Amino acid sequence: MARPITLFVLLALALTLSGCDSGGGTATSPTSTSRPTRTSAPMRTAAPTRTIAPTRTSAPTRTPKPTATTVSTGEGVSVSKAVLARGYENNEAVDPTTEFAPEDTFHLVVELDDPPDGTRAKAAWTAVDAGGEKNVAIDDKEVTMTGVSNIINFTLTLPRPWPEGDYKVDLYVNDTLKRTLDFTVNAGVSSSGISATATPASSVGSTGSNAEITSAVMATGFENNEAVGVTTTFPPETDKLHCVLKVSNAADDTKVKAIWTAIDAKDAEGATYKNEKILEKGGTVGDVGDIMDFTLTLPNDWPIGSYKVELYLDDVLEKTVNFEIK
Repeated sequence: MARPITLFVLLALALTLSGCDSGGGTATSPTSTSRPTRTSAPMRTAAPTRTIAPTRTSAPTRTPKPTATTVSTGEGVSVSKAVLARGYENNEAVDPTTEFAPEDTFHLVVELDDPPDGTRAKAAWTAVDAGGEKNVAIDDKEVTMTGVSNIINFTLTLPRPWPEGDYKVDLYVNDTLKRTLDFTVNAGVSSSGISATATPASSVGSTGSNAEITSAVMATGFENNEAVGVTTTFPPETDKLHCVLKVSNAADDTKVKAIWTAIDAKDAEGATYKNEKILEKGGTVGDVGDIMDFTLTLPNDWPIGSYKVELYLDDVLEKTVNFEIK
């Protein structure tokens, strides 16, 4: 009897399970709830990439310096010659002088040593002490070299006679002062260059009076009517040269004149000066007395070499004083 009871129990159990499905469908065993998936750790935010440093701006290329054929400096161009004269022909100064008549035209004839194109030369004219005016700028003129010629003829004219007195012309090359030339205007000089009171040829070599130069020395200074630092040798940097002379037995209207000349000299730029007149200066005994101090200055160093000062009484050469720059 045990076996039928067992089957009955199993059958009743089956029916009971079947009745639990109220929808009439087949009941399925619930699946086991799956274990929740582990939330993955948030991804680490990647470090921001480093901003690339901007590349260094390359230095601008240096503009090449212009060659000497386009731009020139005054230091590289020397003045071979600078002469004051009454005229100009065939690239030459005509009747060189430092003493002009009131009706003259002033000529400054300049020769530059191989100037490159673009070199600028300027002449600035000044009335130092003339017509009651002192240190008055008259005019200036600038030219630019183009390679056609290395010679320049600067001129200066006045529609009326020039006032008597002292003048100068400053010569610049590319704004660098190269030379200063002093000159005078004298009513006693004709436009031909011959003094209106020139000594007749028959009296050349004699003043026609007892006037004489009893002493003449070169010096570095002048004080109390005496030469200071008497010498015949000067260094190139000497500021002023003095030629001190004494005249005896001279009437007040006796004319005394000093002419300075470079016999054989050479400057730092290689320009040479041979028998080149530098300056002529004069006066009368009545104006300045029987002791006279003729001076000569130069804005730059003196060219090294030999020089002389010729001393005249009434246009007659009386004495020559030689000296050196070294």
